Amino acid sequence: MRTVGIVVALAVLAVATTAGIAAATENRPPLTDAGLDQTVAANTTVYLDANGSRDPDGTITRVEWSIQTPGGNATAPACPTCRQTEFRPDGTGRYAVTVRATDDDGATRADTLYVTVTPSNGPTVSLTAPHTIDRRSDVRLTATVAGDDVPISTVDWLVDGHPTNHTSLSRENATVNATHSFDATGSRTVRVVVYDQLGRRGTATESVQVVNGTGGGGADTSSNNCHFWEQNCLTDVTFRNVNTGERTIMDGNGDGKITLWIDGQPRDAGNYVDTEEYAVGGGRYDLDRLRKDTITGVEERQQQKQESSSDSSSPDGGDYNGDSSGDSEDSNSTDTSETGAGTCHYCTGGNEPSNSEPNGGFTGGYGAGNLY
Repeated sequence: MRTVGIVVALAVLAVATTAGIAAATENRPPLTDAGLDQTVAANTTVYLDANGSRDPDGTITRVEWSIQTPGGNATAPACPTCRQTEFRPDGTGRYAVTVRATDDDGATRADTLYVTVTPSNGPTVSLTAPHTIDRRSDVRLTATVAGDDVPISTVDWLVDGHPTNHTSLSRENATVNATHSFDATGSRTVRVVVYDQLGRRGTATESVQVVNGTGGGGADTSSNNCHFWEQNCLTDVTFRNVNTGERTIMDGNGDGKITLWIDGQPRDAGNYVDTEEYAVGGGRYDLDRLRKDTITGVEERQQQKQESSSDSSSPDGGDYNGDSSGDSEDSNSTDTSETGAGTCHYCTGGNEPSNSEPNGGFTGGYGAGNLY
């Protein structure tokens, strides 16, 4: 009996020891750390780091990132299997960013951080110019631009709505200088228009006073007498690519409109078509297509007006943007005129100028360019 008792005791001890060893060697999953929640502006690079993760009884052999957008779609950062990676959200809302770590025994555990994306403001620009300038003296104008984490693509200078310089860039922050000589005395308006690579715009405007200085001569106001109802005036700006013949137009005076000269009067193209369908980048629009479809819209509006002429109180159908004012345009508009005649310094006729390089020249993708 004593022998049997000893055997039983040894068996119980062996089982207990085996169970203890198994319990002591049971694998524990990794302690995964995706990092802290973040709040950033749209189109800002978000940096992700899983280096805070560790495995309590081994090593982490793999990490994998995944992202759920505010709309519920799945996406991934630049390197989904790197401990450190990044992504750039272009929409606002809350993004769920999850990293899953796997240890050397195959156990996994995930952790999620949340990135709240707020609207971005687009590029900013400040303009420095002397308040008083001698007529026909070279003056340096300075624009300081910042891209809000998005590179600047173009910087355009305009004097009284007339383009004088164009610079192409590909960096977020820059100081851009332009030199200009004013031929006419009086109050003049200097404007700089900046676009980033997302097509967002920033502007700055300064008024300067041009006086007769050492250059002498009487007052010259011939370049300041341009009126849109008399001739084609450049406050919106048109360009021509000398290599392809492509013509584009941009909003040069910041009123948010693209205005064309049709049937002897300025027409806001947005009253007849959706102008954004004609955008070609850099704040510019396909001029030929936009003009063609705007003319069609004007003709259709006039046809509707004729058909309803039997009712003198009948409206003409309203504008594309919901304005019921019909064909009439704001008589105070000073946007661009596409055709016409006149001798205004800032205006051109319907024909292409003989000099293919405008004052100051245009650089970048449009080379010298022909200005209309």
